[in-house]
Amino acid sequence: MSAQSEAMPADQNRFHVSAAGLERLIDLTTDGILIFSQAGQIIYCNQAACQILGCNAQELIGMPISRVLSDDILSSHFSNLIDADQDGILPDTQRYTLSGRRKNGDKYSAEIAIHQLVDQDESRFAVIMKDTTRRTQVADELRQQLERTRAVSEMSRLLAEVVQDYDQVLRTIACMTSEMMGDTCVVSLATEDREWLEMVAYHNPDPAVVETIRSLFTSEPYHVGDGLAGEVYLTGQARRLNKMSQENQKQVTKREYHDYLERIGMSGLLLAPIVANNNVIGTLGISRTVSDQPYTQADEDFLVDLAARAGLAIVNARLLKQTQEQLQEIQQIDNELQNAEDRFYKAFYSSPVAISISSLEDGRFLDVNDSFLRMFGYTRPEVVGKRALDLDMWVDPEVRKELVRAIQTHGAVHNLESRYRTHSGDIRYSLSSIEHIELDGKSCLLTMAHDITERVEALRTLEQQVEEGARTSAQLSRQAEISRRDLEALYRADEQLYRHLHLEQVLQALVDVVIDLLHADKASVQVWDPQTRRLVVKAARGFSQQAIDLMSKFQAGEGIAGQVFERGELITVDDARLAPHPSDGIAAMEGISSVVCVPIRIQNQIFGVFGMDYCSQRIFSEEDKRLLLALAHRAAIAIENARLYGQAEQAATLEERQRLARELHDSVTQSLYSLALLAEAGRRMAGDRYQVEQVLSRLGETAQQALREMRLMVYEMRPLALQEVGLAAAIQQRLDAVEKRAGIQARMMAEGQRELSPDQEVQLYQIAQEALNNALAHASASQVEVQLNLSELEILMLVKDNGIGFEVATGARHSGMGLTNMRERAERMGASLTIDSILGKGTSVKVELPISSA
Repeated sequence: MSAQSEAMPADQNRFHVSAAGLERLIDLTTDGILIFSQAGQIIYCNQAACQILGCNAQELIGMPISRVLSDDILSSHFSNLIDADQDGILPDTQRYTLSGRRKNGDKYSAEIAIHQLVDQDESRFAVIMKDTTRRTQVADELRQQLERTRAVSEMSRLLAEVVQDYDQVLRTIACMTSEMMGDTCVVSLATEDREWLEMVAYHNPDPAVVETIRSLFTSEPYHVGDGLAGEVYLTGQARRLNKMSQENQKQVTKREYHDYLERIGMSGLLLAPIVANNNVIGTLGISRTVSDQPYTQADEDFLVDLAARAGLAIVNARLLKQTQEQLQEIQQIDNELQNAEDRFYKAFYSSPVAISISSLEDGRFLDVNDSFLRMFGYTRPEVVGKRALDLDMWVDPEVRKELVRAIQTHGAVHNLESRYRTHSGDIRYSLSSIEHIELDGKSCLLTMAHDITERVEALRTLEQQVEEGARTSAQLSRQAEISRRDLEALYRADEQLYRHLHLEQVLQALVDVVIDLLHADKASVQVWDPQTRRLVVKAARGFSQQAIDLMSKFQAGEGIAGQVFERGELITVDDARLAPHPSDGIAAMEGISSVVCVPIRIQNQIFGVFGMDYCSQRIFSEEDKRLLLALAHRAAIAIENARLYGQAEQAATLEERQRLARELHDSVTQSLYSLALLAEAGRRMAGDRYQVEQVLSRLGETAQQALREMRLMVYEMRPLALQEVGLAAAIQQRLDAVEKRAGIQARMMAEGQRELSPDQEVQLYQIAQEALNNALAHASASQVEVQLNLSELEILMLVKDNGIGFEVATGARHSGMGLTNMRERAERMGASLTIDSILGKGTSVKVELPISSA
């Protein structure tokens, strides 16, 4: 505050604003303000700072600043100050990012700026804090959602890649779920009889924990009736526990494993059912051992989604594993067929794999097994002797031609995926291996086929989910980018709007923000004038004077701005030619194509309307509208601040005028009136030399007294020097400017050095000034002395004069002595006030403040 006072021209600082008024204005701002001394202690805080930090003023005042600002911020700040001091250049305000926890445990974040306040005695530092907690939370939520979407897409991709390895699928599920959601992940699957749960995969970054899990849980299955996992499996509903009490341990698992829970320090547990084909096949569980952050509903929903994807991957891997096992059986059967025809036919008819033998020459079926008949839905007489083309089995006939050419070239085809048509007309998928064999001297094809329709459909579903996840990820990225741009624009708008305290400057800043940050071609602010009952342009940019004159005549409900003012709602016009009159004429005059007008609402009243105009066609999105409404809200706060500041200035000016009028009437006016009476008496007594001398003597004394009172009033109109130079120097300045110039011998004695709070300095200075005023105006003193002792035991101030004195018991010296004011000021800071006065010998005023109170 002292730096601002020095920078302000003298002609702009002629009005005195009380410290209480300034403190009230500072408390009204939404930015937190802390002031700390060079010794590192907080000496001032406003209400906004208390709300941001989650403390009250009593807790903050006197607290070391290191408990608020990190060592990195403080070391960086004072390092810059040292560099600036060596260069001889005072540094600019320094900005940092601050985060921490409030007393209730909630996290907060803020953007801060540190500014050095330079006094003659010592430097102080002001910390300006802008609360960014909600903005950081929104950004963190978006980032977490984006990261989880990407992780799910990555998990789906990896599962698709490792689907051929069943065990690798299970390990991938456990590993990625652990990395995304918790310290430990356990995958448990039900046995075929659905009576037991077997832990088939687990993951934890700590090898010691992994070893403990292996030793405890892999020895035997886990009955579905025991523990929380069994409950989730039976009910198909997810469960979460965020406090691992002894009672909760009974729910989680059986008694044999309670020691394990205590050893690893489990603090939270979340379980979800693994569902596939509408059946629960197991559970997916995660737990935390070191984090104090509880699992949320969002975590539960996310784990349920992961479990559903895991179920699909597990079923696919099982099917593929079964297929691979069956193909291995087919290969074994093929080998046996080569060794013995009788064994071949035995395996042929008993195989669960669909097998057919057909002629290479014409493709007619020579024989098929029962599995083939079940797979295609035919009877043996319907198939034998027919071709696949005759039965319309091939969905893609060209595939068979390529197949025959491949067999003729290579002798065999393995793992051919193709589509086939059943007897009922259904189209399904098969995985086939075809061998060229010799049977009874004829070239034949031995075909072994397995129905993989469910696997193909599952893979397609998985691919669709991966694509959907990728689209969702891209959409979230776009939304995050839009939110980031909007937040950046609003932050820059705050910087422009809140730097001004006068209404005209705030309105012009709003216009500049609309054009410079939102890239409008023209902008205006119309304010409602209750006298003329019209909307008047108070700030504009880009418009001609003729257009501004027309826009200053809108009534409520007239034109776009009038409708916005009347309804209190935002209105957009994509085609300005369709705007209501007279807005359409102004748009044509100014070359405007699109318009948006936004109401400015202050305390449930419409203050005015600000408009954005574009010369090119523009469609306004919902994001644009939300951004403009947020800007209008911030503008309303800045406008209200400016209005309050203007009212405070007017009140301070009126109060100062009234005080000067009272002082002139009580002191200088009375003295001047006495001068007039004495002059008239001297004129009438011109013949009596003795009486003339008496009148002239009184005339001189009265004039001298009037001069003293006038100098005192002139001094009081000057800015208070207390905040700039300290208590002792401020009192010395008063003695030099008033008492010494009035011919009074004045002496100031100061001992000791002790830091006083701003309130203590103000109260002591006002008591000293009141005592000196009494000595000057009423005591006819020729000598005054002020003693100030700042010791380790107490703070002592003594003001003495050699005036006429008065009776302390009655206080009957003068009606305006202000004895009550001095006593009230002393009591306010916990000090005692003693007044001793002897008629004809003078008066002393003593203030004692014990160190415990100081």
